[in-house]
Amino acid sequence: MGDHYALSKDFDPAFFKQNTHLIEQIRENAFGRAEFWIRNLYSIAGIFEDLYYRKINEITAEEFRATHANPRDSLMAANFLYYLNKFPDRKIIGWAATAHFANDLSGLTLTTDSTIADYKPTGFYLKEALGDQLLSIGFTDLGVLSASQDFIGNEDLKVGDKAILDFDQCHQAAYASFLGLDESFEVYPYGDWRRVLDYGILLNSSDYLKVQGRVVDQGTKQPLSYVNIQLLGTTIGAVTNENGKFELNVREVDVDRELRFSYMGYISLEIPANGIYETVEMIPSKTMLEEVTIEGEGNGAKEMLQKVIQQHLENAYQNPVSFDCYYVSVVSKR
Repeated sequence: MGDHYALSKDFDPAFFKQNTHLIEQIRENAFGRAEFWIRNLYSIAGIFEDLYYRKINEITAEEFRATHANPRDSLMAANFLYYLNKFPDRKIIGWAATAHFANDLSGLTLTTDSTIADYKPTGFYLKEALGDQLLSIGFTDLGVLSASQDFIGNEDLKVGDKAILDFDQCHQAAYASFLGLDESFEVYPYGDWRRVLDYGILLNSSDYLKVQGRVVDQGTKQPLSYVNIQLLGTTIGAVTNENGKFELNVREVDVDRELRFSYMGYISLEIPANGIYETVEMIPSKTMLEEVTIEGEGNGAKEMLQKVIQQHLENAYQNPVSFDCYYVSVVSKR
């Protein structure tokens, strides 16, 4: 159905009945590829139910919840199991977002979606059917990861290296990256991640280290917008956004340099350019001005106006001036 995830006018309840009848006929008159066609017709029926009866295509992005994907995930799992049983010596490749291949999300909580614990991904049904025969492995890349400081003991992973994690060392934001959730989501799931995936593989394929954080006032903890950030000795720089957040990519050869933070009214600050900072606190500068004395000499404005009045004839334009004038009038004929 491509970009238009909807049914044409030809799809109605009558079509659904015809599809069911066709499945029964094929089953009764079994032939070489009967199972293949029955499986495909079941898939069509499942998609029809999702679109026609559940109206999934009418749900907006804001209204969409994790459990809305349950019917399609169960359908995808059924297709996987069919092909695995039919072709045990073949490699079956599935293409979907990582979350669809997770084992079990029932231990998670997400403030923006209360249904996440009830979401049954494709991986849930596969794990249920195959048990320990199935290993669910997630991948993420340290070089582009916003929560790299959460991978305790792996934050210095060299370019080209990888580490296998058992999920007992990570913070919730780092776990979320294995499901394809990055900082743009702002809210991360939290809870028992040990059942979500069996293992995680952490890679570092980037020649750059992402350095980012949030700049705040040390006293008030309020974010500071448009703070100037400069990687000393280079032309690389950035400014904080309206929420005080900043981000810049630093080459591996430059990670020993320092970042300078400068902002009017605050003391400049320099810190190492080698990691992720939850907050960077800047201290307001206190500048004492020397005493200044201001003296006045009468009402200057009054004296200036008196001179204008006295000399207005001399300053007036003396030569005759002629103008050509035109006007428009309306004449009514009686």
